[in-house]
Amino acid sequence: SRPCFCCPPNLASLARLQNVGAHVDAEKALDRDNHHRLSLGPSLMAAPASAYDSVSLVGHIIDTAAERLDALSMDIHSHPETSYKEVYSAQRLVDFMSAEGFDVSLGFKGIPTAFVSELTAGTGPTIAMCLEYDALPEIGHACGHNLICMAGIASAMAVKKAMEEGKVKGTLKIMGTPAEEGGG
Repeated sequence: SRPCFCCPPNLASLARLQNVGAHVDAEKALDRDNHHRLSLGPSLMAAPASAYDSVSLVGHIIDTAAERLDALSMDIHSHPETSYKEVYSAQRLVDFMSAEGFDVSLGFKGIPTAFVSELTAGTGPTIAMCLEYDALPEIGHACGHNLICMAGIASAMAVKKAMEEGKVKGTLKIMGTPAEEGGG
């Protein structure tokens, strides 16, 4: 049988779990008998066969960028910024995404540290990824937002490549979401 699009055995699955099913119990997410009943929704489960064939493409894209993604995560981790003060982190993420070919708008909805990027390829579901990058006062990135934003960008890079190759149809929307720890 072909591999499940939402459960490939590589870093892509971690990235996808972080962003698509972030509020799902990880043990349930790994349970092959129950995973399609999670919050992934019918639109992803009805994806064309070419999307399922993209699993190796996803792994390749993420593996190729792993060193740059790790460096991005560590850089944001070493520059903790609290709610609505994520100036360095937001700019670093926008620069990284721009270098990867995304058209990114900083200052989304009048919030200086929020950003958005959107890519459409044909008609299909909208895949939204939220990137969190704020830190906690005094203790920094204890919640791992540097990892959440890195996993989101990794996922976005893979979906973008699959869209460019015609393997995934729809809209990819990436939202930089500041102040998750307070006020956002």
